[in-house]
Amino acid sequence: MNETGKIGGTRVYHGRIISVDLDEVRFPDGSTGTLEMIRHPGASAVVPLLGDPGDDPEV
Repeated sequence: MNETGKIGGTRVYHGRIISVDLDEVRFPDGSTGTLEMIRHPGASAVVPLLGDPGDDPEV
């Protein structure tokens, strides 16, 4: 069975308020992908993307 979770990553921006990371992850089905993560100490947010995943995202 494949373990899921972060398998690598790169910090692409580090500022006074936020950092932006590109995290390489393994999903439960064994596939891998890149997640764009915005990190801020003490805050969280969820941004819904509306429409077909193949189209340009509408926020």
